[in-house]
Amino acid sequence: MTHLSDFSYLERTFVYVYLGAYLIYSLAKYDRFESLRPSKIFSGELKSILTILLLLMTLIQATADVTVTYIKYTEGFTAPFGPAGPVMATPYVMWRYDLQMLSDGINYVQCVAFSIETSLFFLVQCFWNYLSNSIVKRGFMSSSEFRFYVVWALCSMALFPVLQWVYRNDELKREVIPQMAYSVETMITSIVGIRNNRRFRRLINSVQKKNAPAVILAKLSYFKIMNNFICLILFLYGSSFFILCVDGLTTKTIAANKFASDVVISNANICVVFYYLLFIMTFHPRRQFNTNTNNDASSFKPSSTGEDVEMNQSRFSQRVNNFIDQRQPNPEPRMNDPVYMRPMTPEELVEEEVHAYSPPPQPSSPPPLRQHPREIAIHDPYSAQPVTFSVINPHGKSSPANVPHFDQGYQ
Repeated sequence: MTHLSDFSYLERTFVYVYLGAYLIYSLAKYDRFESLRPSKIFSGELKSILTILLLLMTLIQATADVTVTYIKYTEGFTAPFGPAGPVMATPYVMWRYDLQMLSDGINYVQCVAFSIETSLFFLVQCFWNYLSNSIVKRGFMSSSEFRFYVVWALCSMALFPVLQWVYRNDELKREVIPQMAYSVETMITSIVGIRNNRRFRRLINSVQKKNAPAVILAKLSYFKIMNNFICLILFLYGSSFFILCVDGLTTKTIAANKFASDVVISNANICVVFYYLLFIMTFHPRRQFNTNTNNDASSFKPSSTGEDVEMNQSRFSQRVNNFIDQRQPNPEPRMNDPVYMRPMTPEELVEEEVHAYSPPPQPSSPPPLRQHPREIAIHDPYSAQPVTFSVINPHGKSSPANVPHFDQGYQ
């Protein structure tokens, strides 16, 4: 796998180093290394297996790229057609024997990296089923399809080293054939992602009809978007390798042009960055999308009684608010407090009692009121006796003694 530009290997070396550092950061911040617990790994939890494969892929691919970078920069460039001819990277046949042996060993290491990556691509399809069971307690695919992806992933692990061994005596095919098989499997997984997008839409519509909480819909929508991006990036990534492999087996038009080959492999390298980040954001997302959060929303089950889940949450929130209001100190004095007395003028009392009075609940029945002609008795909530007002006939004779005072009977 050493026929590409020397700079492409150097670029991928730094890419995998930084991506590996970000993977460890995500494991520490969002997962707290829960996926790396031996109990989860040995129990066969899919999320832990995918995390281990991602770590192994990073380590093996970075090792292969560092080694090839060392070989390419050690051999440097040559002018095989004389000083007046073009300068090119030193071909494999002109390398030192020890570097040729090292390159042959690295080809097998690269095939192991291809095996892990393709297994990871197919197990991601199983991961959607794991997410569906974790979030909404529903299957995303049939058990036979799940087992099919697992078997395909296991077969892919053995495929690439076998291809490398079969074509070990052909300098061209031992590099091109494994890469072509890798690109074809990568594009197949991207096509499978289109089918998963339709499944996500049906699952979201089904959950919406059952009044699922908003957090459930947000999680499903998030992983649906991740699936769409993974599908797109894997197709671009696989097609880049496929173009290079077809060109290598035919006229070698792209391989003969350094700029064209560098453009294609640069596109593949940038796709590596994108799909790696997408895998991290899928396996170890932020905590609001994490499947490790055990709350009522993430363990949503459709209600058999048909009761609205959001209505239950609203009632619970109302009870919490009432509890806080009861415990919160009230800056204004309460009207029913027996020690509370507010001075009021007779005019204020008349206006308040006539226009805006609603009788408060009394612990006992009020005393009987005396009813007289042309008299109005109004209950005073701050006194044990009512306030009585007399109506004066403006056409009749009245003396100052007969004019009632407003404070009469007011205590």
